[in-house]
Amino acid sequence: MNLLLCFFAWWAYQNFGLLGVLMFPTMMMAMLYFRQNTMLYVNTMKSYQAQPPRFNMPDYEEVWLTTRDGVRIFAWLIRGPRPAEAPTMMFFHGNAGTIAERLPNAEGLIKHTGCNLLLVEYRGYGTSGGDPTEAGLLADGQAALDHLRGRKDIDTDNLMVFGRSLGGAVAIALAHANEGALRGMIVENTFTSIREMAGALFPFLAVLPDAWFEALLDNHWHSDEIIGALRLPSLFLAGKQDEIVPPPQMVELWDRLRGAGEPPQHSAFVPFPAGKHNDTWTLPGYYAPIARFLRATAKPGTAKGGGATEPEKEPEEEKKDETDDDGWTRMSAEGEEGDTTPSPLLEILSDAAIGDMSVQQLRSSLAKRKVAHGHCVEKAELVELLRDTQSRLS
Repeated sequence: MNLLLCFFAWWAYQNFGLLGVLMFPTMMMAMLYFRQNTMLYVNTMKSYQAQPPRFNMPDYEEVWLTTRDGVRIFAWLIRGPRPAEAPTMMFFHGNAGTIAERLPNAEGLIKHTGCNLLLVEYRGYGTSGGDPTEAGLLADGQAALDHLRGRKDIDTDNLMVFGRSLGGAVAIALAHANEGALRGMIVENTFTSIREMAGALFPFLAVLPDAWFEALLDNHWHSDEIIGALRLPSLFLAGKQDEIVPPPQMVELWDRLRGAGEPPQHSAFVPFPAGKHNDTWTLPGYYAPIARFLRATAKPGTAKGGGATEPEKEPEEEKKDETDDDGWTRMSAEGEEGDTTPSPLLEILSDAAIGDMSVQQLRSSLAKRKVAHGHCVEKAELVELLRDTQSRLS
């Protein structure tokens, strides 16, 4: 990003001289002011390409919630093996994509921890109504918590909140406003504030006085200002190779949570040396600290494992998962590592057959052909890639 900014500054100088260089920061600030919502809330994907049953999670419910400001938002409540006894976790995803893209992660969480999951779709995302704003997403989170607290089929004294990236800011704000209703919080690769993130992406903005900088922003998400007041057990999952959120921001949030003394009971900071912003959850050893955290914070007298299958063997289970053929990321790994020569014995599929395949089937076929496809998000991308592969093999 810094190199790109330098290039544009050089271009402005070459074409408009010193005046162009002086105008460049003004243009960037104008773009930040008028385009900040579309830059932060990437909600262009509107359709769902998969549902929980495709990931061996048949016990699920489609939930529609109405927020306090009258917006209807969508969610999936996916139950674990023993839903009445297990912790129930609200899952808030990052700033791009929908809850459908988080289903492989949801499958892993339920398999390794036995928890129930409420995957919440922000307003303006997927099939939820409204438009995303900071106040709006906070209302969405509150509606999700209020809904869970009113259910009779789960343990309402064993509610957790999980947030990744932007979802981490939602989780921290929700926990700050409802600490007494939660047993714990998990955040992954999240940021301190929008101001700090904007300063990291556009370094020249850092020279502005704080008041001017804040005045430019419609969204603030000041996790750094509120997390220090929390005494809620908290688990931090930090990818040390995060290329989007500077890793020191997670460390700063952890330090603010600890304050001058010890962190809240059962809290932990777990670094993943190879973890990037969007793939930390795919790494070996990811689920083990989550399972331990849920067991440590569970309500006394409940089944702390929540029905998970042999939770004490998490690391070994995860290593096995890397070669299983039943999840998007695992299939992506098969197609991106090792021998890249497709097997000549694989069936040649017709264009019509490819078009009728599900997302999971497409990824499985590409993995068997050892074709890298982890970069594909839309089903259309997978169809095009598989058809192109077929044409080269036929």
